[in-house]
Amino acid sequence: SHVADNQHSCEIAPGIFLIKVPLPENPLKQLNSYLILDEDRPALVDVGFNRIECEQVLRRALDDFGLDFQDIDVLATHSHPDHVGNLDRIWRPSMRVYAHMHSFEEPRIMNKLQSSTFLPIVDAVTLCAESQRQPSRVFSTDLSAVKGDYPVTYLKDGDIFRRGSYRFQVIETPGHHMTHICLYDEASKIMLTGDHVLERITPNISSFMLETDELGDFLASLRKVRDYDVKLALPGHGEPFSGLARRVDELIAHHEARLTEMEDLVRAGHHDIIDITSNASWKYPNWESWAMEQKFFSLGETLAHLVHDVHCGTIRMIIEGEVVEFYLAE
Repeated sequence: SHVADNQHSCEIAPGIFLIKVPLPENPLKQLNSYLILDEDRPALVDVGFNRIECEQVLRRALDDFGLDFQDIDVLATHSHPDHVGNLDRIWRPSMRVYAHMHSFEEPRIMNKLQSSTFLPIVDAVTLCAESQRQPSRVFSTDLSAVKGDYPVTYLKDGDIFRRGSYRFQVIETPGHHMTHICLYDEASKIMLTGDHVLERITPNISSFMLETDELGDFLASLRKVRDYDVKLALPGHGEPFSGLARRVDELIAHHEARLTEMEDLVRAGHHDIIDITSNASWKYPNWESWAMEQKFFSLGETLAHLVHDVHCGTIRMIIEGEVVEFYLAE
């Protein structure tokens, strides 16, 4: 069996080692990658960006166990670039990649579908910024997480993923991403929560789909995991934590307050997405001065809340060509 001979990772549960992978130029700062040891094929859960810094940190951590990339399998909690992008660097033919069935092709399709909504918005925001003589950073709306095409072993609700002494049950938790899964081991009461439930951070729920209620999916997925008997939650960012139900309740309350705020903004006479977003309360002041990328995610987050209000019947949405406006339901 493997023994780490130094400190590029730390053991947070028997046979599970946390590797803190740097996320350069990203407000999240780090990704938690989890190495689950196994006599046959150890597994890495989530692998970081397609960047040399991410690759090096994983390589050093594996090296401590006498492992190389060809000796391990990879499991993705969801297909965001900070979780799977590094596959383009570390993938080897002997490696099995485990992920939700829709992990790689569907997000590309969804991205194309959403672009018809977000491109006009991005254009409008950019024009606005340029008229104020702001340097507009080049913003890429190509959010496809990986370039390569990898054979994937699909995971779905109820599947069992076995490694070491663990029997992880797969729980589909769409919301933060349509392909998001959590993993729960009943014996140890450990849940790998990915970005579905984080200790301090509120997971970003950002969508430019006008037809689908992604925030509704997320809230349903929060309720789905709430009552599992969890001693230790291992999230994709931030610190491992206990008290899953309490944290889930905080997240639901946060979104309910946000939904009410959206209704209040519409009631106050803000009707289009940019107007509503720029007047909403955010952690950082002065929305106009934000970088395009931050604006983009805030617009998607606002839209996800408005669309949920539409599905709940409190707000109505009017679409005319590229113009989308929101009014209180009669």
